[in-house]
Amino acid sequence: GQAAFALFGFTPTLVHALHAGDSARLGEELARAFDVPLVITVTGTDLNGTAAEVRAARERLLAADAIVALSERQVEQLAAAVPDARVVRIQQSVQLPTGPEGEPFELREALAHVAGPELAARRILLLAGGLRPVKGQLFALETFERAGARLQDWLLVLAGPVLDADYAAQVRERARALDNAVYIGEIPHDPMASAMAAC
Repeated sequence: GQAAFALFGFTPTLVHALHAGDSARLGEELARAFDVPLVITVTGTDLNGTAAEVRAARERLLAADAIVALSERQVEQLAAAVPDARVVRIQQSVQLPTGPEGEPFELREALAHVAGPELAARRILLLAGGLRPVKGQLFALETFERAGARLQDWLLVLAGPVLDADYAAQVRERARALDNAVYIGEIPHDPMASAMAAC
């Protein structure tokens, strides 16, 4: 750790770990090595893993000087494990642009191309996230399947990069089997707001 920072002539004033898993373990080592504060941002998956993962995450969180939570639920989960004074909540949000900012993503046009104009005209629920088990795309597909006719006017649109090839194959297969779901691939970050505005 220190050798890598010395190579670039950089000494940190604090260490920020995103996720209370392995990055927090490494962050704790670096913070100790440089005698600087450790800040951990919990992402949700670190608080909701297996019992062993949650135990390990809590131990790392106790070593943190500050913890950033992204939801009220995370604040509640943290309350049992760490002193409140160390937890800061930062609301996650997306600010939709008020004017033209680059090329918009024409979600309905993309859907018409991939799924046909009839599906593209439905009400849309956009689930954006990398295709991996922790993001829960299969759960969303199962929910839409169970809801059946109650969601017949809706279209579940899955968008995101393939991060786990096996899981992504299952998601694609399950989406193809439903008449109210479609995977459209990755939407670039910059035009994501315009895709969300189309919903």
